[in-house]
Amino acid sequence: MGRFLAAHKFLTATAVLLLLGGGYFFHARLSHASGQTRYVLGTAATTTIVSSVSASGSVSASDSIDIKPKVSGTITWMNLRLGQSVGQGQALMGIDDTAARQSVADAEASLAAAQLQYEKDQAQAPVDYTNAQNAVSTAQTNLSTEYTNAYTAVSNVYLDMPNIVTEAENALYAMDLSTNGQRNIDVLTNMFVNDDRDALQPFSDKAANDYASAKNKYDASLLVYEGISRSSSPQDVENILAQTIETATALSQALQSELNFFSKVSELATKNNYRLPSGFPTLQTNARSSLSSMNSDLKSLISEKKAIDAEKQSVQNAETN
Repeated sequence: MGRFLAAHKFLTATAVLLLLGGGYFFHARLSHASGQTRYVLGTAATTTIVSSVSASGSVSASDSIDIKPKVSGTITWMNLRLGQSVGQGQALMGIDDTAARQSVADAEASLAAAQLQYEKDQAQAPVDYTNAQNAVSTAQTNLSTEYTNAYTAVSNVYLDMPNIVTEAENALYAMDLSTNGQRNIDVLTNMFVNDDRDALQPFSDKAANDYASAKNKYDASLLVYEGISRSSSPQDVENILAQTIETATALSQALQSELNFFSKVSELATKNNYRLPSGFPTLQTNARSSLSSMNSDLKSLISEKKAIDAEKQSVQNAETN
């Protein structure tokens, strides 16, 4: 096997040397056979050299501007074409101005109407001012009259009130029903015993308490009334009016409580078949009469209070307008 490989390598080397030697011999032979330098000639001519570049992308202008009309509408004509050069101030297109013209017409009509109204207002202003001043003056006069009316109403109440207060006091604390020096309230209460007396006592206590409260209010308001006059300030008149309303309300309640007491006495007397004192009906009649008079005075006072409030509001409204 070794000998075969050595023989193979020897044969391969010999073949390569033969090829190299043969090539050199053939080249030398050709060179000696020509002996001259050869040239390739051709005719000069003008022609087109074609050269192309292949690429992909998008083409855009180096400078551009957006056209933004200040109004909206339908384009009615265009004065341009693709690739055309344009300059500043050049009209490029037209927009339908029908709606815009209508808006202008409407605005002009509104302006004209406003100007006409303004002229009317200017002419009316002096008249309105005079009317407003007259309204204020009238409202103030009416308010002043109501203060006078209120003072008169208060004065009338204080003409009635002393007698009413006296009647209310006498109904409870006079001795018209007694022959032994007992007060009326005690005579009536002592007519009953046990459960009947217990049933009557709350009525007796309320009549006494309500009268005492009303008498205190009367004494206080009378002092205030005696300190003012018809020429006193509106605020003083309002104060005595409010205080008199409070006093009249208290006296009405006191008289009603006395009548409730008398009604309970009458009920228990009928139940027990007791004979009431002869002067008892007179007490009831006087109390009813006093209550009616007091309620009438109270209604008059409240009416004057409402009238003053209404006239004060009228003055405020007139001054505001």
